[in-house]
Amino acid sequence: MLRRIVLFATPALFTLLACQGPTQPQSDAIRYLGQGIMGGADDPDHPAIVGIISIQGMGAGLCSGTLIAPNLVLTARHCVAETQEQVSCTSSTFGKTFGASSFFITTEWQGPEIAYQTYELKGNWFQAAEIIVSDDNHVCGNDIALIRLATNVPNSVAMPVEPRIQDNAAAGEKYVAIGFGSVNDKGDQWGRRRILEDLTIDCVGTCNSFFVNNDNEWEGDKGVCQGDSGGPALDDQGRVIGVVSRGSFNCSMPIYGSVYAWRDFLQQHALEAAAAGGYDPPPWAGGPQPDAGTEPPDSGTDSAAPDAPIESEPEPQPTPLADLGQRCVNHVDCATGLCVYETNLNLYCSVPCTIAFPNCPDGYTCDPSLGACFKDGGFGAKCTVGSDCRSGICVEDSHGTYCTEPCTSNDQCPFSSTCAQGACFLPNPKPTPSPNKNSGCNISLKDDPTKPIPWALGLGIALALLSRRRRS
Repeated sequence: MLRRIVLFATPALFTLLACQGPTQPQSDAIRYLGQGIMGGADDPDHPAIVGIISIQGMGAGLCSGTLIAPNLVLTARHCVAETQEQVSCTSSTFGKTFGASSFFITTEWQGPEIAYQTYELKGNWFQAAEIIVSDDNHVCGNDIALIRLATNVPNSVAMPVEPRIQDNAAAGEKYVAIGFGSVNDKGDQWGRRRILEDLTIDCVGTCNSFFVNNDNEWEGDKGVCQGDSGGPALDDQGRVIGVVSRGSFNCSMPIYGSVYAWRDFLQQHALEAAAAGGYDPPPWAGGPQPDAGTEPPDSGTDSAAPDAPIESEPEPQPTPLADLGQRCVNHVDCATGLCVYETNLNLYCSVPCTIAFPNCPDGYTCDPSLGACFKDGGFGAKCTVGSDCRSGICVEDSHGTYCTEPCTSNDQCPFSSTCAQGACFLPNPKPTPSPNKNSGCNISLKDDPTKPIPWALGLGIALALLSRRRRS
């Protein structure tokens, strides 16, 4: 059976399934969930990018954040509040916000990693005093939160990072991602700060509206997978322009909350935090401005000479719209007005359908749960012989028999499948860790406030739809 998923959220949270018992934690006692920096380098040089640990009963959660004032941390709201297991961008809302006293932040670049190894908060750790969220509880477009600390972080420990609130991020702009997450979507090597540079913003304001709120979010480049939710995107001047919210398979397609969109919220609560902390508000929040005489940053543009001729550029020609079955990136690319996402390597134009009106063009089958027609015989579809598959290749392994794609290397295979013998094979299913019988612990993810957001968003033809298929 095929399970079509539009987008997986990747909150930087893990569940610690170890209670009192062994002094050295076991590797299978951790369930890793969320966002992290894939391909990044160790980063001891940005202490204002902080690790956030939440202790909820016998469970613990890890997120990242940014110190934007001496006692104020910017992070993702799903790090500090309950979120439904299945999330719709049109209807899902955040639940209750967790208690502030359960949150601790660290400026230590290996702080969470050492905390797990030793069960101690060693070095510079600071407890939260207040969790601040907006009045709008809708999940998509509102995945932003502030943590006010009980004490100020001294400048000698970390200098706060300025949020860029005077202008929005721009498509094509370079940025840097930093966080405490793992190095891949399997959850390996989390808990230390890493940095990934030379990233490029993919779209701002014109992203696919099915899984991006174009008013409050933008889509980034790559590298964000497990453990880094709430972490920042920094511009070329080191200012925060985005907050990690969620992402897709293989640490791809990260979605960031826009700092610019939240400028009034940030300024208001920065003033309140300054009053609580007994310091002058930062300049970006309306506090005292730095001494005059410093040159503003170079804008990177040159003024043309007064007598320089101005050459007019030719009018751009509109790109022809793609027809049914042709490749697309967004709905606006299609003459049908609908772009569906079958795998990370296969996007194409389609048409809507419903339970009441399930008819699709020849070679397509309706998925009424997502309100769209999908091509028959795609990757992961059940098959008996090769002719059942669009590729002509039907393979059999522990998953059963299914359609696949030809390949010569792993990067030609959808999702996290592996290239072997000239074809893509689904990854072997991972066994679910059994509880430690000697510890008396048996914590269910169902009851754990740190579980992830799957972001299964397909709700029918009334939505702008970008759908993904995956074998279950």
